[in-house]
Amino acid sequence: MTDPRITAPAAGRNREPILDVLRRVLPARGRVLELASGSGEHAAHFARALPGLVFQPSDPDPTRRASITAYAGDANLPNLLPPIDLDAAGTWPDIAADAVLCINMIHIAPWAAAEGLVRGAGKLGAALILYGPYRRHGRHTAPSNEAFDADLRSRNPAWGVRDMEAVAGLAAANGYAAPEIVAMPANNFMLIFRRPAIADADIREMRDGDQDHVIALWHAAGVTRSWNDPATDIAFARRGPNSTVLVMEREGGIVASAMLGHDGHRGWVYYVAIAPALQGRGLGRRMMHAAESWLAAQGIWKVQLLVRNGNEPARRFYDHLGYKDTESLTLQKIIDRIGT
Repeated sequence: MTDPRITAPAAGRNREPILDVLRRVLPARGRVLELASGSGEHAAHFARALPGLVFQPSDPDPTRRASITAYAGDANLPNLLPPIDLDAAGTWPDIAADAVLCINMIHIAPWAAAEGLVRGAGKLGAALILYGPYRRHGRHTAPSNEAFDADLRSRNPAWGVRDMEAVAGLAAANGYAAPEIVAMPANNFMLIFRRPAIADADIREMRDGDQDHVIALWHAAGVTRSWNDPATDIAFARRGPNSTVLVMEREGGIVASAMLGHDGHRGWVYYVAIAPALQGRGLGRRMMHAAESWLAAQGIWKVQLLVRNGNEPARRFYDHLGYKDTESLTLQKIIDRIGT
């Protein structure tokens, strides 16, 4: 039987320097979508070294996907998923990711691939991490890169070593801040693009005068249900020491919320809402981190929440934060309220 595995000598040389950067810039948990995974050697190596992250390799070439599958089979890692067919310049499947990683692709593809890569990562709200050779300020950084560029263009006029400034401009047009630039061996660079943080946002406990704003946010974010009265829920959450409502305030407006409480053993989180215009900017992650920190300060180490059947975007969001299906059945009974 023919071995489908492809060996890429460059992958063996650069995987450790790339991994050193990934350890620093990637979150401890989450999902990494790798585009143009090629042989699959990088994905297997990174998944083995970073077990808290789930790696989703991809490639539009079926021969390379076969190689990725073979390396993944050898690695037998629970956090390394089967490769998917994804062309950066084409239509992306319905997928979620905390970071998009692309190694040595944009110089051996048409510029449309770079445009699709950055646009797709931007729509996901994910960090974007690129590796490869670049020109800086219109000039090559080494004679070897200049020769490499000439060779690429002789093979395909649409290929070539890209200007770092052009890539950064493309990222800025898709909502990214200026990149962190890391010089790498063999005259390569890693560019780390992040979504800009909302620096003036502040998380605090809800005040009396916030109620109308919080309820308006819940309606706008679609987290209310006709059978629950928001004002009553807020009153219940704020009447005792074991529960509260956290809000994020920006320029005098409430842009995010989370209701939370505990029974002395388990913590619960409800009404995680983000203003629609600010979704995809990491505010949901910040609110959940604040909720977990509040509960931890109360001595609560287990956090639970409810996700309605069919709400796949919410399911993916919480999965990326490390929340797992407990495979438990939730039972409910409505009883008469005291005093009614």
